[in-house]
Amino acid sequence: LNHQLAQDAVGSVHRHNHYRGRLINGCGWQRDFIRRLYNRQATSFGETAVHEALQPTPGGVSLLNGPLFHYPYESAADLIEKMQHYSTLYAKERCGKESSSAAKAVLRGSVRFVRDFILKRGFMYGRDGWTISYTNAAGVFYKHIKLCEENEKLAGGDR
Repeated sequence: LNHQLAQDAVGSVHRHNHYRGRLINGCGWQRDFIRRLYNRQATSFGETAVHEALQPTPGGVSLLNGPLFHYPYESAADLIEKMQHYSTLYAKERCGKESSSAAKAVLRGSVRFVRDFILKRGFMYGRDGWTISYTNAAGVFYKHIKLCEENEKLAGGDR
């Protein structure tokens, strides 16, 4: 580290995400900054189950030098497994607090695919970009469909 953090500050790093060993600088993965260095006595985590995050601290957030090389996915199966896990957590966490529908699921999933594959340059990564973008879109679709189903169960109805 080229600079010191205040005792109550949080250090953030630029995460370089890889898929099947290949750096992906598109599909929405390109501007991925993650908070990784912090004092456990001066910080705490939020209450959310999906993408839990450090709460803001008086010392603020400092960007640390150098990237963090991240190799989370070796195959489409890895992407799908993570998507299933997070979409289920999302639905359970928001059940009874947020509404959803099949139309919302289709619309948001479609928008996500266009965003990741076209606007976020997933097409530049060929089949890998397609797979990542499609899985991201499917994750958005499934989290809203699962939320719709969870809300129906809560209300005691089938449809």
